Amino acid sequence: MKIFLFAQPLPIEPVRQPIGPHFDYVNQAWTMNGRYIACEHPGKCNCYGTRHAGELAPIENLPTAND
Repeated sequence: MKIFLFAQPLPIEPVRQPIGPHFDYVNQAWTMNGRYIACEHPGKCNCYGTRHAGELAPIENLPTAND
């Protein structure tokens, strides 16, 4: 008689969504829900966050990717 042992599938851990706010230290900009948000600097600011507001931030730049 042969006995076959089947390994149980490993539980899949859900991907943690980068909510926020988080600071992208590479580009020196704030992100919210994985997207860059405009800064709140007074006057007309040409910082990275303002120029790229609404764009997706690379996941490797967010702290949740490094936990």
